[in-house]
Amino acid sequence: MSLISALSLKDLVCLQDKIAAQVSQFPSLEEAAQCYMTILYEELYDSIVLARLFIMIPFGNLPKENQEFAMNLARSAAINERIEDQTMVLSLLASRGAKPEWNDRRHSKDHKGIPMISSDYIDRIPMMSRLLKQLGAGIDWIDNNDTELVAKSFENISGVFYVRDAQSEVDQQGRKIIAAQDFVTTHSIKTVFGIGGCYLGTSLFFSTIIFVREYLDRSIVERFMLQANKFKTATFQIAHEGKIFT
Repeated sequence: MSLISALSLKDLVCLQDKIAAQVSQFPSLEEAAQCYMTILYEELYDSIVLARLFIMIPFGNLPKENQEFAMNLARSAAINERIEDQTMVLSLLASRGAKPEWNDRRHSKDHKGIPMISSDYIDRIPMMSRLLKQLGAGIDWIDNNDTELVAKSFENISGVFYVRDAQSEVDQQGRKIIAAQDFVTTHSIKTVFGIGGCYLGTSLFFSTIIFVREYLDRSIVERFMLQANKFKTATFQIAHEGKIFT
């Protein structure tokens, strides 16, 4: 097992079982997510350059360093005064990749969290905008930041974020979906994809984002939905107990 495109049905089942068995052993969602990303990377290292898992969580529930990052990001756009404790932030929870600095979320310089301040702000970030839209949440809920609306938007979310060609694919405004083209070129990134899901009864939404060095058809990517569901099932209890960060 090393190339995603070469995975057999048996390989997929073994991978799903391994994820379900191992992630259930941890006391926090962060540790379980790190284990999940590590398994994916180590089993599929010929394909995966970087694997990350993000979670949508209120600003007030973030560790201090993450709050500072989100606030500074909002400050750079002159909208920091709009951040409140209940403002949702898509936060990096786990990371595993080809470079040592990619193996700890705390070492991330630019992607610790993106505050969901307004639909206009998120629409300026092509990858985030497509991620939310393709996974089914959309971005209209952001402007109200209503807890019940957020939960309703996420309750049935289960989909695939998919960019077949990271180097050339653009949105309707002609912007590259993957803006970091230096990263794409340096590491020969071909396809980028992610799987999202929501813990029922909560507004906790998670998504993986996987950068790979081979072109993958959407049908292959969709096979990863079951393993993401396995992760969600195995971590359901700690998510509901609010045991997010280590």
